[in-house]
Amino acid sequence: MCIYQSKQKHHRKWVVIASLTLVLMIIGLWLGNMGYVKLALRWELDQALATKSAKNLHLLKKVSVDPQTYHYLKTATGSKIRRLSDFQGGDQTHGYYAGLVKGKGISVWMVDKDHSAGSWTVLANPEWRIESLQVRR
Repeated sequence: MCIYQSKQKHHRKWVVIASLTLVLMIIGLWLGNMGYVKLALRWELDQALATKSAKNLHLLKKVSVDPQTYHYLKTATGSKIRRLSDFQGGDQTHGYYAGLVKGKGISVWMVDKDHSAGSWTVLANPEWRIESLQVRR
């Protein structure tokens, strides 16, 4: 009976180790597929749209592609980005995402911090920055 229990404990230990390894591999794949950039982007845009503070308006103006986009985002304070897409295209240094703000489509270009020219830093993820926002018409 003791040998059987010992083998059972040994088997259970290897199952736990294999399960943890599998979970870590899945998390690694998710991170490698830019899922963390999407979460950081959602959080940062929601924070910027939350209030009309001078800081938030400055950040929105800095990354808005045109005056119409800035005006729309400025009037959309209090809203949140909805239906944010997964990574839609780009490469290892640029990423494209799309979503809705108050019912209008918005395009978002993200850029790796090493390839940005002073873009808005995504605070939750300092490796990526919002390069530009544009409201689709």
